[in-house]
Amino acid sequence: MLAHAGGNFTLCSLPPNSPLTPPQLLFSFLLCINILKHEGEIDEDEWRFFLTGGVGLDNPHPRPAEWLPAKSWDELCRVNNLPTFTGIQESFRDEAKYWRRLYDSLVIPSVQEFVTAKLGKLFVEPPPFDLSKSFDDSSCTTPLLFVLSPGSDPMAALLKFADDNVCEITRWI
Repeated sequence: MLAHAGGNFTLCSLPPNSPLTPPQLLFSFLLCINILKHEGEIDEDEWRFFLTGGVGLDNPHPRPAEWLPAKSWDELCRVNNLPTFTGIQESFRDEAKYWRRLYDSLVIPSVQEFVTAKLGKLFVEPPPFDLSKSFDDSSCTTPLLFVLSPGSDPMAALLKFADDNVCEITRWI
């Protein structure tokens, strides 16, 4: 549902505990970022850095902690050049043991919190999948598409649905 745009629109339906849940979070995150960019709340340089990690050749600053991968240290040194993050390199160097707690489990929970704060909890919780409603929304020109992950097999549920709804299904044949 998209409540932010002044109305409610169904964007997609995913079954609960779907293997597509991380892409749903990614979709919600990108939707949120684009809304905030349009509203002027996202700095373009910071967003570009978030996506790319910045561009750099050699990092002359020695890595202050062995647990931190060299690539991450290089990115942290580069982000220090953005006005909002000036001083982060020194803070990390001085307080590396505290930064480790953040580093170990930060990205997914942070993205979930960010999207929830900006768009609402609806965008981070997968909606219950309703095959009947999805079928009602379909037509001969708007088919149902199932994106399956290895090991998933919805055939039994589809056959049961077909048996229970023979009259409705024949309208499309």
